[in-house]
Amino acid sequence: MDFQACGRKRTDKIITISENTRKFTLNNPHQKLVFQVVVDNCLIKTGKRCDYLFEIGDPIRQIYYVELKREGY
Repeated sequence: MDFQACGRKRTDKIITISENTRKFTLNNPHQKLVFQVVVDNCLIKTGKRCDYLFEIGDPIRQIYYVELKREGY
């Protein structure tokens, strides 16, 4: 798995991702370092997977897994 090729570091105050008319917004008012990773079809190409992964903070890390579903699923 190549986290560097599928991810990027961000310090935006507001980080928004969207897919299939769905949107996820991460508020980052203190502009902490956030590592955003595209999981689906980049980091993992087969099997069960989410759409995105966000890793926040150092030394205490928080990891968020995000799945953006279309309505009706």
